[in-house]
Amino acid sequence: MFELFILTFMVLLIEIFLLNHYQQRICYEFADKYKHEKFRRILHDFKNSSIKKLKIAIVIQEIYATIFTAAIISIFAALLFSDVLLVCSFSFAFAGLIFVVSAIKFSVLKEPLVWSDLYLLKEIFLCPRFYFGYVKLWQWLLIAVLIISVIALFSLDLSPYLYSSFDRIIAFVLFSAALVITFYLFNVFFKEEGKIPYLYFDACIDGALFSPLCSFFKGVLDFYRSDKKIKSEFLKAHDKSCSCLSQRIDENNVAKEHIVLVQDESFISLKRLELDNYEKVGVENLASQALLDIDYFGAYTMRSEFAVLTGINLQSLRAYSYDPYILAKQCKIASLATILKAHGFYCICVHPNFKRFFRRDLVMPNLGFDEFIGREDIGQWKRSGELIADDELFAYISDLLHKYAGKKVFVFAITMQGHGPYVDTKHVIKTAEKPANNSSLNVYKEKNILCAKALSSFVKTLNAKESLLVYGDHIPPLKVLFDGTISEKQLCPDIVGFNTCKFIKDKLTPKDLFMHVLKEGGLYA
Repeated sequence: MFELFILTFMVLLIEIFLLNHYQQRICYEFADKYKHEKFRRILHDFKNSSIKKLKIAIVIQEIYATIFTAAIISIFAALLFSDVLLVCSFSFAFAGLIFVVSAIKFSVLKEPLVWSDLYLLKEIFLCPRFYFGYVKLWQWLLIAVLIISVIALFSLDLSPYLYSSFDRIIAFVLFSAALVITFYLFNVFFKEEGKIPYLYFDACIDGALFSPLCSFFKGVLDFYRSDKKIKSEFLKAHDKSCSCLSQRIDENNVAKEHIVLVQDESFISLKRLELDNYEKVGVENLASQALLDIDYFGAYTMRSEFAVLTGINLQSLRAYSYDPYILAKQCKIASLATILKAHGFYCICVHPNFKRFFRRDLVMPNLGFDEFIGREDIGQWKRSGELIADDELFAYISDLLHKYAGKKVFVFAITMQGHGPYVDTKHVIKTAEKPANNSSLNVYKEKNILCAKALSSFVKTLNAKESLLVYGDHIPPLKVLFDGTISEKQLCPDIVGFNTCKFIKDKLTPKDLFMHVLKEGGLYA
């Protein structure tokens, strides 16, 4: 049994080391090209630090991460199988499957697997088209081969160690002990070196600097270390700050009666990027325009959503920054809704998807919303393909505003129509501007045009006491955006507004947009 484990362990070390460094190189190249300014600033900090000590620390941390992964997989395999060949085959297939999934994720979202992705597993099965639609045929075949290999190995030879109840208990104890001991060693060794943090909480940059595998386990460790501090200290300070903001009434700024903030799925101006010129129906023609200073590519709606609603810099949440709704579903957090509600606004969130997706059914009440309206509450919405159409959503919001005429209302809406994957299907969107072919870019153009028309119609229903702000939650996962012709500074979602205060600058952080909404509510921000 011992020899079996050692053999598997040594071979796995080599496989994991090679796959991990391959992904690290991809992360480095992407970060250097599309996050150049931020990445070079971090590299400059590295050069000004004790570089020799830092390099040694990073190398040792990576060794620990590699050993940890290889040990867990090989122990698990050795407990399941008694044949050397089967132990090795299972270990290779299982490790390969993990890195293949991480590589597929990077090809679409431009970041490797992070620890919080474990929480998203259930979302994959709740809305599979949001995830599986991006996987190409050859990638499906590779995943299928690896999964079939793992399953087939179970049917060939299950170790007798797992047949009796007593042996199952022994196996579980050994497996758990290995996890606990290795985790303890991680916790002892993984410490910050001087002024250089052990994570920057940018998955792509962390993957480039520390390797994806090492960053993954560092994220788990940071969650373990900082969970109580974030909840007890940081959130209390944030709540106090928001309480102060709610007292800053601007006597010269008359509050709007109705404020509508829309998070438009994957919205970026193709006209600004010179990829389209639909002047008659462009969203940009509504009124004021700016950019949202975030660098999420293709997904992670909850990040920008949380950052705009709370004004919190996500990196300050440390391990929670990858998925802040893991935190928000556990405790109450002051937000735009909390502050505006204190000034008489009735706060409503509208999202034409399942309320339990991302656990918004728990998050939105914790963020202070009086009402959360989801797909289950509306009945039969009109669909655009498989997604709820934007014109249907804006028509519903218009009805809400009429319903609450004369009362102060804040509506936060999250659209769905712009979601990918942007592929040709039987339900491809049909408009008068139907493109000559149905490439990903052209399908996205159609969605963009439909959104622009829906917003243009909605704007016509608004009066002087109502304001509208629309921002994109992230950049759409389109290959054309990463072909080298578009600069790093241009790769930001857009913000447009109607009947709002003037934007303070051309590129707003989520905190700036948070403050801008408060201005619409008559507060001095």
